[in-house]
Amino acid sequence: MRNSFAVVLLLAACACAQDSTQLFKQVRALYAELPKSTYDLEMVEARDSIRDGLEQILRLKNVHIEDEPAVAGALALAAHGIDFADALHLASRPAGSQFVTFDRAFLRRAKRAGIARVVEA
Repeated sequence: MRNSFAVVLLLAACACAQDSTQLFKQVRALYAELPKSTYDLEMVEARDSIRDGLEQILRLKNVHIEDEPAVAGALALAAHGIDFADALHLASRPAGSQFVTFDRAFLRRAKRAGIARVVEA
């Protein structure tokens, strides 16, 4: 089974695009590159694949980003092993503010990435 999160993101990009025919072709090409099963790639490689796909979609001229600095920050954090959703929440917070979480896995990944402002609740 292909990664459903990546598929949803790709389809959402199609729905938001002004030139949906061209974007659909690009998305279909990206979708073909996704792992065919969770056994094909380890989780880290799958995260990298999803992040790379998102970066490609966001570079398309007919995709508009609501909060571009937060998305760019989230992609940079995701490159350090933080899940994109967690990274987007963190990047959306004001600089220097603490981010309190119950998610211990996120806390560990943030510490490994050198992000001190993520603290355990």
